[in-house]
Amino acid sequence: MRSWQQYLQVLNNFCHDLFTGVWGATWLLLYLMAKEAPPPAAVGYWSDTLRRFFRLGPLSLVIVLVTGVLRTVWYQPRQNRVKDRLLIIKHLLLGLVFLVGSLSQYWLAYGK
Repeated sequence: MRSWQQYLQVLNNFCHDLFTGVWGATWLLLYLMAKEAPPPAAVGYWSDTLRRFFRLGPLSLVIVLVTGVLRTVWYQPRQNRVKDRLLIIKHLLLGLVFLVGSLSQYWLAYGK
């Protein structure tokens, strides 16, 4: 039988992956909406909608960071140094992607 901590770890991993996808989908949606020219009568509504969806990006990013910290706390250190180094490199690259993507989300929602 599994302990409640194992269930929380599975839920945490699910939320981490889910909100990473939500962040990516938010960026894609903002990009596609900003690329499309709204009809003149809907400009105000269009920009309000962009800003509402923008708020999902930082919220998703906070959830990804919190669940990532929980993953780090819960997991046992591995003996494989190569995998640990690759994991660090992966997270540095993904951190850069999140930074650039979040800045572009802000620019898409508020920059025009």
